[in-house]
Amino acid sequence: MISLSPRAKVRTLSVLLVLSAASIAFSQAVTGTISGTARDSTGAVLPGAQVVLLNQDTGFSRTVQSDVAGRYLATSLPLGDYQVTASLQGFQTQVRSGIVLTVGREAVVDLLLSVGAVTQTVEVFGEASLIDTTSATVSGLVVGEQIRDLPLNGRSYGDLALLNPGVIYNNNTGSASSDGFGKRLSVNGSRNTANLFLIDGTVTNNFASTAGSVAALSLGVEGIREFRVLTHNYGAEYGRAGGAVVSVVTRSERHPQQKSTDQNRSRQMKRI
Repeated sequence: MISLSPRAKVRTLSVLLVLSAASIAFSQAVTGTISGTARDSTGAVLPGAQVVLLNQDTGFSRTVQSDVAGRYLATSLPLGDYQVTASLQGFQTQVRSGIVLTVGREAVVDLLLSVGAVTQTVEVFGEASLIDTTSATVSGLVVGEQIRDLPLNGRSYGDLALLNPGVIYNNNTGSASSDGFGKRLSVNGSRNTANLFLIDGTVTNNFASTAGSVAALSLGVEGIREFRVLTHNYGAEYGRAGGAVVSVVTRSERHPQQKSTDQNRSRQMKRI
């Protein structure tokens, strides 16, 4: 049995804590966030409003409450099509539908409650603002329709990263069994070895920091729900990368309402 000195035990514990924190941070790369402010018709904030967030694809729900400033926040939400319901004694219940949460998205859904009975409901269907006011991150989303419908030579999802501005293939570096056959992505002029690739929050870089394995193999497009390419100003929670971060989310069993979610995303991409 190996006996460690007190100092060695402290160092070992510190390393484990760092690795644990990194694991938790990367898990956030496969979820989204919904936040906003509850107000009345005069613009005054409403503390104590109950906000229920329902994922209409899976039936998952979470309930939060607005704080003294009327703000509410729900982090680490599974991806999908959400319905947000706000209620408060003395006010009509408001229901917001059509909120599509994609990987890494921070959707802002403000709620406006009118005076009335809680049993009265005001339903509003409409996507949250596509302009992200909560983060300075520059990123691009590649949705399921693009992944499955666009022609690809080899059916590698990495090719679709080129749909984002500033992303190119670096053809100046060769590929070999000694350093991997995966394709080299250069993002905004950064080195092709400086990128981070995540699949469901797990680091999948090979030793050459490319998207594929030594044999240039990567997850087929049929198994991918969507992915986001973060090219600039992303948060410290991603860490370890000086180039881009490619965060991939795999597909789960398709829910009957997933078709409407896909259609909403398609309309969203067309508006962009």
